Amino acid sequence: MTSDTSWPSLHDYLSAVQQPARSLGGGKLAEFVPERQPDGAVMPVQGQSAYVFYGWIDGEPAVLRCFSRPPAPSLRERYERLARYVAEVGCPSFARFTWWDDAVVVAGRRVPVLTMEDVGGRSLRQHLEEVRGDEARLERLAAGWQALTGDLAARRLAHGDLQQDNIMIGRDGRLRLVDLDAVWAPPLADLPPNESGHPNFQHPQRASGRCWGEDVDRFSALVVLLSIRALIHDPGLWDEYHLDENLVLTAADFADHSRLVWFRLHSSRDAQVRDLTTRLQQISSAAFAAVSPLSAPAGPPSPPALPATPVPKPVPKSAPAKPVSKPAPAKPVSKPVSKPVSKPGPKSVPKRVEPKPAVSPTSTSGPASAVLVVALIVIVVLIVAIL
Repeated sequence: MTSDTSWPSLHDYLSAVQQPARSLGGGKLAEFVPERQPDGAVMPVQGQSAYVFYGWIDGEPAVLRCFSRPPAPSLRERYERLARYVAEVGCPSFARFTWWDDAVVVAGRRVPVLTMEDVGGRSLRQHLEEVRGDEARLERLAAGWQALTGDLAARRLAHGDLQQDNIMIGRDGRLRLVDLDAVWAPPLADLPPNESGHPNFQHPQRASGRCWGEDVDRFSALVVLLSIRALIHDPGLWDEYHLDENLVLTAADFADHSRLVWFRLHSSRDAQVRDLTTRLQQISSAAFAAVSPLSAPAGPPSPPALPATPVPKPVPKSAPAKPVSKPAPAKPVSKPVSKPVSKPGPKSVPKRVEPKPAVSPTSTSGPASAVLVVALIVIVVLIVAIL
């Protein structure tokens, strides 16, 4: 790896970018055409660890990231592993990228660069500057943010540096993420990044220790969500507490819960803002490892949608358990019992009906013949008396 003292300067990169065919390796990279100002000048954007040049490769908008200092030895391996994992699981929110090893020729040396998809649009900071008074658009933004963080969790990915300038609203209106140097993914678990994210969006312990893992985004995702939702109900927060390098809260606020911004958030007329404020205070006071899941305040889910999907399935599966109670075809057992009961019924009824008609004629002729006998006796007595 080239030492810091001989590492290319911004001037070196500017010279190389303006002569891509000669200085930018081979293949598609040599086709990079930088974006120029009206006066023909190439104007890069300086980031924390790279100079960013906007332009086109093969007619497609692209970003060329030229490292301002030697990248960590593990960075190349991280991007190669991440590329394989993303190809397997997909991740529509990540900007597409390609690592070019030793691709830029500067002062007779070759150094690596990274090209990324230019998602266009504008950063979250720029977007909130415009829409902070538009309740409907902020509601859509909050919902989109929850969907994005839930999708990342479902794919077992964490960005590692969620902050206002790495969150983009693309040309198509979708939320996208750029600058993937600190991403966590299962294949990267043994390759921690050489950075700890923007302090105004990270847990207080993130910079002090090796606080990095699958849950690394949960704190910063909550910071962003709370900021968006708070602006829905109190747009004035932006003018009073946005200091360019933050949204509403800063690292100083995470360390001191007596600062006025907390009282402002706790007094919000929206119950969800008050609840999110309490949760953020709780987890900023707790150890980093105890940071509660994103699904608690916001849920993929977010993540919420994923846990919710399995829940309906058990219900229909247990419903067929009711057919198990269809051994309440014990009712068929009662049917055979009732059948013998009803069978003797009809048999006994005809027996009682039939004898009665037979008995009744006998019983009616009995008393009639007795009357005739008595009448004959009376007549005989009268005749004898007359004689």
